[in-house]
Amino acid sequence: LCPLGDGFINAKNILHDDIDWRTYSGSTISNGTGPDADHTTGSDEGNYLYLEPSVVCFNKEAELISPCIDLTAAQNPYLSLWYHAMGEDIGRLHLDVLLREQTIKDIIPPIIGPQGDDWQELQLDLSPFTGQVINLRITGWTGYGQKGDLAIDDLSVTELTSSNTISKKEKILIFPN
Repeated sequence: LCPLGDGFINAKNILHDDIDWRTYSGSTISNGTGPDADHTTGSDEGNYLYLEPSVVCFNKEAELISPCIDLTAAQNPYLSLWYHAMGEDIGRLHLDVLLREQTIKDIIPPIIGPQGDDWQELQLDLSPFTGQVINLRITGWTGYGQKGDLAIDDLSVTELTSSNTISKKEKILIFPN
């Protein structure tokens, strides 16, 4: 397993997991795709993770596994994840929850295709998982061309309080299947 820092790992490459998330800063190599900078600082100083679909990496999958997230004492936990999906060859992004003996796939509708040249925030209510320890699996698929640099940044799980509310427009509710 390839460590990325802060307990995150690229899943071991197996049958469908063909490539890895890469740590990068600044603009990606391919023109017309990928972010110009990370989300956190908006400069070349910060890092983000992305998928590079060039030549041998077309239509490939990469899995990123979070460290354990302890929600046993949580009341209203929510996830925030920023993603950048610009380019005519963007593949798709999936988010799963891994429990002890269960995988809940696609806890959000997959993000498919180009989404514009801005970092976009995904917010997700994790309260159905309170009282449990979970992992998140972020799966990215590259598209069929070089203009598909899918990127993620600033994943956080925090407690939702009255001072940090999610608007109804942005709120996505999930329920275990």
